[in-house]
Amino acid sequence: MRPGTRMPSEDLDRMLTSFWGPGAARLGGSGEASYLVLPNAREPRYIVPLQPAGAAGAILRSYPGMRTLGVRWQRQAVGAAIGERLRWTLRADTVTVDEGEDSLIGHLRWRLDAADLAVAVSFGRRGPNRKPVLQLWDPARRRSIAFVKLGWDEHTRALVRNEARALRALDRPQAGFRAPDLLLESEWRGIAITAITPLPPDASMIRGAPPEAVARAIGRLEAPERETLGRSRYWRALRRRLDACEGSALHREVAARVRGVEARAGEAEIPFGAWHGDWVPWNLARSVAGVYVIDWEHHADSVPAGFDLLHHRFQRAFIARRRSVAQAVGRVELEASALPGKLDLSAAEAATIAPLYVLEMILRAVEASARGAGVNKRFLPAILSVFDELVS
Repeated sequence: MRPGTRMPSEDLDRMLTSFWGPGAARLGGSGEASYLVLPNAREPRYIVPLQPAGAAGAILRSYPGMRTLGVRWQRQAVGAAIGERLRWTLRADTVTVDEGEDSLIGHLRWRLDAADLAVAVSFGRRGPNRKPVLQLWDPARRRSIAFVKLGWDEHTRALVRNEARALRALDRPQAGFRAPDLLLESEWRGIAITAITPLPPDASMIRGAPPEAVARAIGRLEAPERETLGRSRYWRALRRRLDACEGSALHREVAARVRGVEARAGEAEIPFGAWHGDWVPWNLARSVAGVYVIDWEHHADSVPAGFDLLHHRFQRAFIARRRSVAQAVGRVELEASALPGKLDLSAAEAATIAPLYVLEMILRAVEASARGAGVNKRFLPAILSVFDELVS
């Protein structure tokens, strides 16, 4: 990348090189393909197109119902500043690229048969799952035509491919909820691509209690069954996943806890079914067309019943409210005590399932670390002692 006004972050530099090739992008300047990096090149969270006029503001103002009030106001202010040609007040950086057919954007235009589109890029929160997500915008119709997830390392490639598999299986109408349609599953120079249809413009995040009927419907995507934990498909798969992490940080500590759970609860019979895998408010939306469930990267069959409802409680506490991991696990215990009134399981089964959910989250973090994606230091290693206390 040619010298610019300031050094970009590693993620931004990597994105520019991956999307457009070495030397095709530069910080600063202006041209037929220029982008604004928000808040700046050192801490990129969102990249919006400066051409055609009006696209950036329209993209930033889209899906207001899926944002918190603070983020909504922030996006409206930034969009207004760009529209009034006051973007200098944002202290943001610009990127100018030499676009061509031999680029990721050119590949998407060809595969989606959408020559005239504007592209915005979201990086999301820092963490093991961080990856670029593109919002493809049709300037003529002033609406989004697709969201595109890009897996650019071993860990995020696995997530993006798993979402494509899940959406292929959901390509028929579901009872009680809607999922995005899979528009494209592709590979481009080592990047895994999953393109999906956007939410309806009126979609609004379901911020309160999750729709339990939808959680039950997702659980039934695989025929529910009861199995002995230690001989279940789930437990065999969990052991294989753990074995694949051998040699990574914390493998031994987690393996010891898996053996402990098997010794204590291996003969327990519990119900199993499918789960969404990331059942959180920001992945649940309501529209006049119905309830939408998005972001199926962690979807799996044959997991203990109730995992999605426990996950919702944990993530609301740990991510949305920034509670400690011990406090978040406390919310899991509370939700587990309520599961018998929501699902077809007993209090004893719910008490067995709660530690299994926490163990699942520990293994998920260890898998990400083993793939080189890093760890959330708020989560690991603190969760290990919290788990020990939960099962003691």
